Amino acid sequence: MKKSNLIYLLFISIFCIASCTQSASDNNKEGNKDADLSDIVEAPPAKKINQAPTPEKTKKPTSNIHVTIGTFLLIEDGDYYQLHMQDENKKETSFYFWQAYEGADQLNVGNWKSVKGKKIKVTWEDSKEKDPESGKDVAIKKILAIDVL
Repeated sequence: MKKSNLIYLLFISIFCIASCTQSASDNNKEGNKDADLSDIVEAPPAKKINQAPTPEKTKKPTSNIHVTIGTFLLIEDGDYYQLHMQDENKKETSFYFWQAYEGADQLNVGNWKSVKGKKIKVTWEDSKEKDPESGKDVAIKKILAIDVL
């Protein structure tokens, strides 16, 4: 075989391979939907003209936590333990021990007599709790924290 025929055959084979490869990649872009990302990316939904507006969420008060400073009087043992204190306006107020609270090491059911008559700061919240005995909801002032000043 002549060199020119060999070069011509090589040139034609490279041309065929290049054109076949190019047509296969073009086929993937147009004909093969699996290779395209259009089926993965979703189009945004069309806005309906007569659609009702979305309702705004009603905001609850961000915090119903209060702080009262006054003179500690006593802890009453009834159906539930209650802390009694006299606030700065000389008004007696009571709070319920309903759950664990910060400052229990400073003032609790076991050591309250040593703190009697001292200034305290009570952090509390208005709460509705279920009474385990009656099953009814009870509005209480629930103690969250106590600091002996």
